[in-house]
Amino acid sequence: MPKKATSRKAIKKKTAKKMRPAARKPLKKGLKKAGQGKRLENPTWLVSDAVGGPPKPPVVSRGGNNLPFLQMRWENFERLCRRAAALSGEVEAAWVYGGAGHAQLGIDILVSKKDGTFDVWQSKRHKKFKGPDVTAAVKLFLKHEWAKKASRFVLAVACDLSDPKTINAIETQREKLGERGIGFEVLEPTEFTELLRNHPEIVDDFFDRPWVEAVCPPEALAALANRISRFDVASIRDRLVKFYTAWIASVDPGLPIAGADSHGKPIPAPQLKQRYVPPDVIVTLDPASTDSGPDEQSEQSATKEVTRQELESINFSQRRRVCC
Repeated sequence: MPKKATSRKAIKKKTAKKMRPAARKPLKKGLKKAGQGKRLENPTWLVSDAVGGPPKPPVVSRGGNNLPFLQMRWENFERLCRRAAALSGEVEAAWVYGGAGHAQLGIDILVSKKDGTFDVWQSKRHKKFKGPDVTAAVKLFLKHEWAKKASRFVLAVACDLSDPKTINAIETQREKLGERGIGFEVLEPTEFTELLRNHPEIVDDFFDRPWVEAVCPPEALAALANRISRFDVASIRDRLVKFYTAWIASVDPGLPIAGADSHGKPIPAPQLKQRYVPPDVIVTLDPASTDSGPDEQSEQSATKEVTRQELESINFSQRRRVCC
């Protein structure tokens, strides 16, 4: 007996059923593989010095202060967390986990240790952080792949966590993570300050010398006697700019009159910083050529003229300006 003919519509439907599971598997596998590739080289902003002015000085005597984490910019708080993460045990590297456009999978910083284990950090510079926020942070972490690999989960929070409901939530999540063999550490202001107490260089870099005096032991302050903090460097640079601006204006005032406006009133000469523009000529040097002779360098170097729009799109670390 001949087989019943199958309609074209039925064939398409049957083929779609067979192909659907096969089409999903590579997608899921690809997403999982992509998730493993988020360990990025730390971006320049994260490993560079903190920015901005110092926080307000402490008002309580030694031993009675927590560091003012909420007075920090969020970028500085994440920088601080990365520095603190590198202090925990024998650390090989501490990476920012993910960047713009990447799913961070519930963690901000990934710490690789020499014994092959991993710590993961979440940094939360929030003015309020309650029990449900703690639960949500842990839940997000457990949803993703590093929950299977990490041995410790650190939650660094800039605000106070003394509310009883928040403490209960922390202990509940500690038990939950403990069942999976994952340690849980919460760094709220008191604990975070305690962690940094014996690291005066970090306190000095992020909070300035008065906070070193307030939270660090006397011997730590003595160790910094000859150290210039980033706040001192910024102050020196600012004063140098003002000094040289005033001095150059006195020896090179420019044209006494730069012209007249529409009403015939004289226009004063432009200030020094308005008289110069970034050059449009750059020289790109091959780092490998820096040890060669002048003749070899001239052959290996590439010189080109570019527009200002192109200049702004070039990474500053990859260019050197040429002034005539």
